Amino acid sequence: MTSYPIIENVTLSYSNITNEIYPLIKSIRSDWTSSNTRLVTFTEGLTNIILGIFDNRTPDDDSNALIIKIYGIQTELFIDRQAEINAMIKFHEHGVFSQRVLIQFNNGIIYEFASDKNSFDLSSILSDIDIIEERILPRLVQNPKHGKDLVLCHNDLLVKNIVYNDKNQTISFIDFEYTHLNYALFDIANHFVEYAGVENADFSIYPSYDEQKKWLKIYFQTRQLDQQIIDDDLCRLIEKF
Repeated sequence: MTSYPIIENVTLSYSNITNEIYPLIKSIRSDWTSSNTRLVTFTEGLTNIILGIFDNRTPDDDSNALIIKIYGIQTELFIDRQAEINAMIKFHEHGVFSQRVLIQFNNGIIYEFASDKNSFDLSSILSDIDIIEERILPRLVQNPKHGKDLVLCHNDLLVKNIVYNDKNQTISFIDFEYTHLNYALFDIANHFVEYAGVENADFSIYPSYDEQKKWLKIYFQTRQLDQQIIDDDLCRLIEKF
């Protein structure tokens, strides 16, 4: 039985990706070639270049599709890439929202395309949560009863990291390089800020308090935290994060 991720001593070049990628994936997609697949570039950022490979022979089924992440040059100086991989492996072992990492190469990884997975938080298995909250949260906000919720956060919830599957009507997440313990309200605040965009940010489309409260109602109901008071004070607290 194959153990994943497969470690390959290969460095990919984005400029020559069409020639270099197929020998690299031969161990997991032996019959894939440039003639029966299509290569799609999703993002070309400073920290990552994200591409997808899809099988043209099964246009209505992308379950075998692959995602290629090529790391930006010297991004390992401020991003712990191995921690990202370890997190994705652990998530997959628990059957949660991350895709399985199939290949790890010198400057990136190849993993499964986003599929129908659920999410969960790991706060229940951390014995020192109460101590951390008592010492740290009061320094951040005046009223620690709101958002007293330290969980495993994505920490980069811009729209490009949220994948919607129209066929199955499911949502998955990608790009876990900033994943770490954090306050749930930080992840929410980050998501709201990302509405404005990164380059040429337009904060006129930052969600209003009414829009935030509608979003928060669904969020807390999903997490079975119906007792949470959702009001303008909570929105102002989120802004502090």
